[in-house]
Amino acid sequence: GGKVIVKVKEKDVDLAVVVHAEVVGGAGGRGGRGGSGGKGGSGGRGGKELVWREGEKEWKSSGGAAGRRGKTGIHGEAGRNGADGETGSFGIRIIETGKVFNQGCNVRLKSFEIVPPRNGVFEPGSTVEVAEIHFVNVGDLAYPQGRVLQTFVLPSQWIEPENDINYDDGIEVRDPVMLGDSLFFKLKHPEKVETNSIFGIKTNVRPCGFFERINHPLPTVEKFIEVRYPVKMSNLTGLPTMAVGEDMPFAIEIRNISELAIGRNSKDDKRLLQVVIKGIGPLESELLEIRDKKDYDRTQSLQEPKVFDIPILEAGGVHMVSGTISLNSNRIPKYHHVSIEAELRLGDVAHPMTKYVVVQRQDFRFKISTAFESKAESDVLLVINQLTKASHIEQWRVFLHTLGFSFGIWDASLYQGFSLTKPLPGQAS
Repeated sequence: GGKVIVKVKEKDVDLAVVVHAEVVGGAGGRGGRGGSGGKGGSGGRGGKELVWREGEKEWKSSGGAAGRRGKTGIHGEAGRNGADGETGSFGIRIIETGKVFNQGCNVRLKSFEIVPPRNGVFEPGSTVEVAEIHFVNVGDLAYPQGRVLQTFVLPSQWIEPENDINYDDGIEVRDPVMLGDSLFFKLKHPEKVETNSIFGIKTNVRPCGFFERINHPLPTVEKFIEVRYPVKMSNLTGLPTMAVGEDMPFAIEIRNISELAIGRNSKDDKRLLQVVIKGIGPLESELLEIRDKKDYDRTQSLQEPKVFDIPILEAGGVHMVSGTISLNSNRIPKYHHVSIEAELRLGDVAHPMTKYVVVQRQDFRFKISTAFESKAESDVLLVINQLTKASHIEQWRVFLHTLGFSFGIWDASLYQGFSLTKPLPGQAS
């Protein structure tokens, strides 16, 4: 409770923003607990024993029992709660005029608009415009001219502000003001591109008003945007097992999810767009060769990454990258797993034709195996699949050798299963 009056000069009414007073009366105290009931009284004493004679005969009666103890009294009622304290008052008095107001200037951000990108995608590396920024004063006093209201976009994990706006023309009571300039911020790239994952996050955009003189932030509002890249890549597909001496086909799909054509031949969004396929480790780089389906007579070792250039990809369009993988060495570690990786590269927003960012990675793991060879002298047929490890096959070889058995190998992942009756091409079942 109480009466609080803040005195301020007319030119300094903005200082009253930092003054807050709690003048609501305090809650009344709780009533006391009722008293305990009194203890019951003691029971009365029993009657005395009586003896009498009639002639030579004697009579005797026993004494009476003591009375029961009285019951405890009922507890008293709890006291009533105390009354709440009276609410006080708060006001701001202008020294020059003596007028008192319930509150000072109460400025807050009312609304703003985020300008949509040309291609419809809020992309990492791009700059976003915040326009039509409105402030409103819902207090009782005007915000004075000459006092700077600074506005900027709050930084975050994904947002890097690029400018701020200073406004000093004053804000009248309940008369919304729109800033004449726009704010800009840059969307940050992710620190790491996760393999087999498509980047996409939602982040909030929060312009903030700030009274520069008193270092005081204003209430704000926020909007959310979805940050992603304008192109995405499907999973890299192929066969789970590749036989020595054979080619393994592969394919991968690139999709443009923006509203503009992308690529070095695009008039709307001219920049690099590439898919790069490479071996993940030194073994893969040494063993594997790749062919582009569109240039099948030309083979390239994966000691150097294979670059598939996409000249143009229309808005909403799909481009397919496909070809084959083969082995280029006679020193092939059979029944080992190898991995390749597809990398989607996109020209950087700031340097679209000279620098690129990796927007997505997909890997693919497969096993090197051998086609079935029919041998009449084999005692045992070992059936394996793409999950069978080379170490397990070696353990079976050692075990069967100790028994004096020869064996053949059937890789079910090469023949879509195992059948005892289905004829083989050019062979018996």
